[in-house]
Amino acid sequence: MPDLYLTFDIEDFINEKAFSVLKQIINILDTAQLKGLFFITGHVADKLNTYPEIVNTLENHEIGYHSSAHSVRPLIIEYTDIENYDQAIQTALTRETSRISPITGKILGPGGLLSLKKLFPKKIITSFRAPGFGWSPPIIEALGKLGIQHDFSTRLKTGPFKFKKIQFYPFPTVLCPPDGYPFNLRTLSRSIRKSLPSSAIVLLLHPTTIANQEHWDSIYFQGNPPELIRVKERNPQEEKAQIKDFTRFIDHIKTLKKIGVIDVTPPFKNAKPLTPDINLVNQMYLDSVLWVQEHFNYKPQFISTQFQHFFLK
Repeated sequence: MPDLYLTFDIEDFINEKAFSVLKQIINILDTAQLKGLFFITGHVADKLNTYPEIVNTLENHEIGYHSSAHSVRPLIIEYTDIENYDQAIQTALTRETSRISPITGKILGPGGLLSLKKLFPKKIITSFRAPGFGWSPPIIEALGKLGIQHDFSTRLKTGPFKFKKIQFYPFPTVLCPPDGYPFNLRTLSRSIRKSLPSSAIVLLLHPTTIANQEHWDSIYFQGNPPELIRVKERNPQEEKAQIKDFTRFIDHIKTLKKIGVIDVTPPFKNAKPLTPDINLVNQMYLDSVLWVQEHFNYKPQFISTQFQHFFLK
C-alpha cells in the first residue's frame, strides 16, 4: 500500500486572504480526519503569531520547514554559491536560523527555523522543502545539524531514498488551480496505479493559489521590492468553487484510505539507500537550479561542484 503525503507550502505572508484559505483547508482536512504536512517559512511563522486559531488547528498536523525567507534575495542557491564548502554550510546555518528582512534580505535577528520551533514547541520538525525546489547540498548539511532528516526538494521520480542520514522524497504532483493539475481524481488514480508499494506519492498545494490570481512572490522576480505589494485576489465565486472542488478531492482520498488503497501522511519510514552516479547527480543539480534560473535569472558558479562533493566523494 503506497504512502500518500498531502503537503502544503505556506509561504505567502503578504496577502491576508491566503490565511483565510489556509484556515479553510485545515478545517476540511480535520473534518475528513486526514493529516497534512505543512511546510512553513520563517516569515509566515512570525506572522502566524497573530493567528492563534490557525496555530491551534495546525497542532493536529505535521509541520515542516520551508526556508527562512522564500523568494527574498539572496535565495538559497545564491547564498550557498560559495567555493568553500564548509563556509557555505555555515552561511546556511546562519541564515536559516535568522529573521530576514523581506525588503533588504539582510539578517534582522534570530528567526527562520527557530521561529517555527518556537511557534510549535511540542512539534519535532524533521522535514524540509526548498522554495521552488531550489536546494543545494550545503543547506541540506546545515539543516541536518538542526534536526532535519526528510527532504522534499528533489525532482526524483520515485522514493524515498536515504543518503547520508537524509531521506529524499519524490517530486510531487502540484495541485495548482485553476491551471496546472487541478483537483483531478483521474490524475490521482493514475499516480496510485503507477506507484510501487514501497514508493511514496506526494501531492502539493499552495493555498495562496486559491486566494490570489497571481504568484504572491512575483514582486520579487526582478529583485527585492522597495515595498511589500499585495497581488490581485480571486473573486469570491472562483475561490468558493475551488474550495468546493478541494473538499470533493479530499473526500475521495478519505475513501481510498478507508478501503485500504493508500495510507495518508503516515509517520516517516525507513527508505531504500540511494546509490548515486554522475548522471543522476548532474540531473539533480540541473533540477535544483531550474527555478532560480527561470524566475530570477541567476546562474550559479559552484553549486554543481557541491553536488558532486556531497554525493560522489
